Amino acid sequence: MLQGLDEHPKSQEPVAEEEPRRSKAASPPRSDAGPRWPADLPVVEEVIDPEPVKGCPEAWRHIGEEPKPAAAG
Repeated sequence: MLQGLDEHPKSQEPVAEEEPRRSKAASPPRSDAGPRWPADLPVVEEVIDPEPVKGCPEAWRHIGEEPKPAAAG
């Protein structure tokens, strides 16, 4: 037999809950913080098209893309 499995578990004594510890000092306001990244950081947009989409792009639509109106004949 496995050791310890035939024994009855010991009853646990109730434990008094502690009050949450909070800092008494006020946190600085977040609005005073500077920008999270530089404003001149270049933006790189990379579009990855799966092979089935490359094979027949007309059968697919781009999520978030506005539908193009049909050309008047």
